Amino acid sequence: RGASTVDAEFVGHRRENTCARFLPRILLINGRRRCLLAIGSKDRTLSLWLTSPRQPMCIVNDFFASGILDMSWFV
Repeated sequence: RGASTVDAEFVGHRRENTCARFLPRILLINGRRRCLLAIGSKDRTLSLWLTSPRQPMCIVNDFFASGILDMSWFV
């Protein structure tokens, strides 16, 4: 595939990321608009990210019985 560059790394996951879902609403935090992203992986880890800063808000390890293959938001 040739050379590639990485713009972002999603820390907290030890195996492949299998799904990602944005919250279908814009959040207003400290007067700034933010998007919330949930990422699931094969290692049973879920992480939550805001569009800024560049670290996860929360990482949940081994909460599920098997790898996370799909997810959705209830809003």
